[in-house]
Amino acid sequence: YPAMTVAMQSGGVEAIRSYLKRGNVSFPAMADPDGKLSHDYGVTGVPAFFILDSEGEVAFVARGYTTGAGLRLRLILADLF
Repeated sequence: YPAMTVAMQSGGVEAIRSYLKRGNVSFPAMADPDGKLSHDYGVTGVPAFFILDSEGEVAFVARGYTTGAGLRLRLILADLF
């Protein structure tokens, strides 16, 4: 499954790129310095995970810590709907 992270108030593009490189994170990141994307999705705290269905609509939302197994289960369920 494709994954992306959104960096809220995390500095500029170079700071984000450097952080991801240090953490050996290979998936893409989108900067959200003004909080518009976070506001549009109703993010009030982090971490927040959004799983989109095949139409690009939000299928599931998880707020707060979740396990890898929990995310995988949500991905499986998103495929069913």
